Amino acid sequence: MRWDLLFADLEGQLAHAEAADDRAVLGEEELHRAAAEPLRDRLATLAGAHREVRVVLHGGEALELRLASAGEDWVAGAADRVALVIPLCAVASVIVSDSPGPAAGPGLGASASRASLTAVLRDLARRGERLEVMLASGAVGGRVVRVGRDHLELREGGDERVRSRLVPFAAIRCIRC
Repeated sequence: MRWDLLFADLEGQLAHAEAADDRAVLGEEELHRAAAEPLRDRLATLAGAHREVRVVLHGGEALELRLASAGEDWVAGAADRVALVIPLCAVASVIVSDSPGPAAGPGLGASASRASLTAVLRDLARRGERLEVMLASGAVGGRVVRVGRDHLELREGGDERVRSRLVPFAAIRCIRC
């Protein structure tokens, strides 16, 4: 009888130790997964949950928005009913709110997650939408008339005599649509 209790106790201790080992392995796997996750994937997860974030841009400007989509090299969301597209290279940090977003909402869709900033800008050019491009030197407005590999051409007015402005992607901090 005493041996039965001893063996039962040893089996319980062994089961407890194995469970602790399993938890440790799962914890390590999660750490490795998180270590391999790029910023764009983390932002895509937050966008899928439509989370409220504060995006701090290089230069210190902070934008409060609800994430809607994330792509290869950009993130998009809405702030005060204005759509924003932010190149990831312009992001200094992202502060995530503790409150979850709504279960569903409008976004650019799952296919947008593979789209590059160039593809997004070409789509805006096709639509002929007027937008505002935020640069370190200030904001410029107009319609995108051409998108190159590393720049866009912005027509600054509705008149044909109005000039165009070439804007390198690296200079863009945010696009307001």
